[in-house]
Amino acid sequence: MWFRTAIGNSVSISKETLSFINFHMLIPLLFLDVALVAWSLHLMEKAYEHKEFSFMLAGLLVAVAAAAMMVVYFLMGHCMNYLLQVS
Repeated sequence: MWFRTAIGNSVSISKETLSFINFHMLIPLLFLDVALVAWSLHLMEKAYEHKEFSFMLAGLLVAVAAAAMMVVYFLMGHCMNYLLQVS
């Protein structure tokens, strides 16, 4: 697959390189998602203790952000695989 860089040079990326990059990007993303989910659970516990709706809302938003990151990661993976098959 050919990509054009910002300065106009063309770069070729093989399927093996792309799958290597995808796999090694998944590991840090999973760690970040686990940390975000743990933080959201902590916020929700504080919301229950203090009877505050704002902490519950913040925890919900953090959990949704973690889920959205995983959705975007997998959608981009499928998109890149499709683009490699087309070219």
